[in-house]
Amino acid sequence: MKHGKRVPYFVLKAIRNPGTKKSNSHPDASFDLVLSSYVLHGLSSELRQSIFAEAGRLSRDQILFYDYNQKRRLFTDLIEWAEGGDYFGFVRQGEKEMRSYFYDVNKINVGPQTAIYLCSSLRRVPVIR
Repeated sequence: MKHGKRVPYFVLKAIRNPGTKKSNSHPDASFDLVLSSYVLHGLSSELRQSIFAEAGRLSRDQILFYDYNQKRRLFTDLIEWAEGGDYFGFVRQGEKEMRSYFYDVNKINVGPQTAIYLCSSLRRVPVIR
């Protein structure tokens, strides 16, 4: 990781061992819903794939990402450029990446620049109750 980049601990765990049981102490399909808010746009495409893998593993089916949509504004562009994440890559490719990974993606625009992406996992794990 580059100097100056701060990534939350749970993201680091997912990055170290993407999509494996070693990446998190929770078993497969532990949660009804996995939620991420304003995380994906700050990560590279490769790291987003790791997050998708871990979210898909942990969720029984539903994953919710709250982040930017494809609409840009100058002020946000300037702030995100200064921050140095992958905002521009996410705005261009983020939804496409989700659609290539998850079984279903329902995008709901909730603001001028924001959306909820409600995803269903490709790798559904049978849950025994």
